[in-house]
Amino acid sequence: MKASIKFRRTAISAICFAAFFSMPAAAQKVDQVVYGTASRVGLANASMYLAETLGFFKEEGIEIKTVQFDSTGVLMPQIASKAITIGYPIPDPVIISHDKGKDPLPIQYFYNVTRLYNWEMVVPADSPIKTLADLKGKTIGVIGLGVGNVPVTRSYLREAGLDSEKDVKIIGVGQGASAINAFKTGRIDALNQFDVVHAQMENDGIAIRRIPLPEKYRVLSGNSFATHIDTIRDNPDLIRRFGRAYTKGMVACDANPAGCVTMMWQKYPETRPTAGDMAKNLEDSVRILKANLATKMPPGDHASRQYGAFGEQSWKTSLEILVQNGMVQDPNIDLSRLYTNAFVPDFGKFDVDAVIKKAQAIGK
Repeated sequence: MKASIKFRRTAISAICFAAFFSMPAAAQKVDQVVYGTASRVGLANASMYLAETLGFFKEEGIEIKTVQFDSTGVLMPQIASKAITIGYPIPDPVIISHDKGKDPLPIQYFYNVTRLYNWEMVVPADSPIKTLADLKGKTIGVIGLGVGNVPVTRSYLREAGLDSEKDVKIIGVGQGASAINAFKTGRIDALNQFDVVHAQMENDGIAIRRIPLPEKYRVLSGNSFATHIDTIRDNPDLIRRFGRAYTKGMVACDANPAGCVTMMWQKYPETRPTAGDMAKNLEDSVRILKANLATKMPPGDHASRQYGAFGEQSWKTSLEILVQNGMVQDPNIDLSRLYTNAFVPDFGKFDVDAVIKKAQAIGK
């Protein structure tokens, strides 16, 4: 009798044990993540929105809430205060904060999202401005003076022989209709925003020309994922799961860019064009998305891709540029404290075929 009772207890324990580990990750543990962007909703973040819509964050035990800010300068303090769990800022302000005599931001980058620098300088197609040097005496429009790309812009202007305080005028024109109006009316001579914004302008029939930037700026990391150093120390598994969920979204967008755009329009209706031919609008948006994904997707196949990996030289080049142009005094900042590749091996650990199949089923 005692043996029978013992057997039943053991069997019940085994069933409970198996049931627990067969439960979805979200049922075992759910982390509340407040995600902060440095700009408004757009195609540049389509992978993130698809990851959320297709349930990839839920699969990883994450409940996500997105908060939009006007610039990296506004977003950074929110990450530093932990009001934002994970943000999507540009790296330069963190480097600058580690200079001599400054209070270092307690922020570390863990996922290199924008592997190729995607901020551009554009002018009207018929503008006499052909080079950066031709911007002398001109007005340049940026999203806002606190936006994270502005220090880099000042840097390459100085490299072109221009004093960014005296030889040019840099003003904030916002993003979207206000920026386009400033550009079309001639209030500004050049617009300095990211690739998706400029490509959308072209889709809207605005003829522009891109001013070539020095090649070394092309390898600079752009907006990427960063968090408070305490989060990396205290909850490293959250970082792994967040990066993996995003990677699933990027792979899904790459597998079905039209479905990615369509689902973003459904989630954020304000991003869907209301005028013109809808098929043409979708075609234009897919072209923009593919070009943007090319700056983010690592080379190779899924098995060989190093999703989220930072290159040491990119950070070194950023520091050199900032030092050469007087934005940082200390050329020996320990850059290894500002980013980590420790979680990279975990970001691609998922069934890629299942993700692609889920993406391809969109709209069917």
